This record gives sequence, structure tokens and C-alpha cells, in this order.
Amino acid sequence: MIKKIKRLHKGRVDIRSYDRKKCIDNKEGLIIIHDNKKMTLTPVQVKTKIVEKSALFTSKIGMEDYYLYSYKWNPDLNQE
Repeated sequence: MIKKIKRLHKGRVDIRSYDRKKCIDNKEGLIIIHDNKKMTLTPVQVKTKIVEKSALFTSKIGMEDYYLYSYKWNPDLNQE
């Protein structure tokens, strides 16, 4: 799964819980893109590298409610 993130917060990127769950259920990694740099998380890292979990957010556009899972922003060294 590829997610584009517009901003960092305290050196972290936030992923919605339903996107995280989709990665885990499909046993796929996550590529996060911010400011033309990318960070790759393996399926195991998606589960284990969480820095923080937010309180429950209510969706403003009628989708399911979600938590934000924060991961430390650590872009890949070898950028393509």
C-alpha cells in the first residue's frame, strides 16, 4: 500500500487505523511518501514500529471512525 502524507507532526507520520488494518490483513508492506521522500515499512514493522496511538476520531465524511497510528519518520537511504 502506498500512502502520501502532507505533513509531519513531531517527526512522525500518522496512518489511519483502517489503512493499517488493511495492510496487516493483506500481509503487505506500507510505503509512506512525504516531500518526495519515501519510507518503507515491512508487514512486521507496520505492526510493531508504532510510536503512539491516538484517541478515536469521528470521520467527518461519513467513513468509519478511526485511530491514528504514529510511526517515526525515517526515510529510506536509497531513494529511487
